[in-house]
Amino acid sequence: MNKEKRYMRVSKSAQRTFLVLLLVFWWANPVSAHAPFLETEDFSAESPFEIAGSIEKSLAIYAYLEHASDSDVYSFVTEGSERIYVSVLVPLCAEYEQFTPTFTLVGPGLESSGAQPPFAVPEGYGAVTVEQADAAKDRETFYEPFSVKTYYRGPRYTMDNGEPGTWYIVYWDRAGRTGDYVAVVGFLEAFSLADILRTFYILPILWFDGELHVDCR
Repeated sequence: MNKEKRYMRVSKSAQRTFLVLLLVFWWANPVSAHAPFLETEDFSAESPFEIAGSIEKSLAIYAYLEHASDSDVYSFVTEGSERIYVSVLVPLCAEYEQFTPTFTLVGPGLESSGAQPPFAVPEGYGAVTVEQADAAKDRETFYEPFSVKTYYRGPRYTMDNGEPGTWYIVYWDRAGRTGDYVAVVGFLEAFSLADILRTFYILPILWFDGELHVDCR
C-alpha cells in the first residue's frame, strides 16, 4: 500500500535558489547530519526498508504511522562486531504532544524484554522494546538545523556485538496513535555521492514541511 505524501513541487527558479543554498549549507556543514531518506511506500514486514552497509552509519528516515495498527519495519545485516544505535524523533507539533512511538529491536540470540511488537519474531530471535517512560511528563526537545525543525527527543537504545545475521527494527505506537516520526539509526556521519544527491532533493521538502501530515505551526 502506498502512503500518500505531501511532497511539494517547486519551480525551476526556486530549485536553482535551493541548490545555491544547499551548496552553501553543505560547504559549511559537510558531515554534520544523518544521511536522509523519505518513506514513500509503507515499510512492512514483507517489504522492509533495507539498511545497506554498516548499521553504524548514521541515517535519518522521515516516516509516518498512518493508522492504529500500522508498524514500519527496517532490516539490516550485521557481522556481529558493530555497535547498534537506534532512536526516534517526533516533530514538535501541537497534534503530537501525546504521540510517543515505540521501537523494537529484533535480532538473533537477543534476550527479549518489554512489550511484544506487532511483528512475527523469527525462531531463535529475541525482541527488545524501548518506549517513552511517561508521555505526560515534559519531553526533551531540541532544534535540528538540518531540517530547520524542533523535535521531541524520544528514547534511545545502544548495544554492542550482537550476534551475526539479519536484524529488524520495528517502529509502532502502543496506543494506536498516528503521526510523523524520524527513525534514527547509527552514529557515524559519512556521506556517499548518492547521499549528497539525495540530500539535495530532500532538504527543500523538509524545509517547507513537505514530509509532514499535519499543519505544524
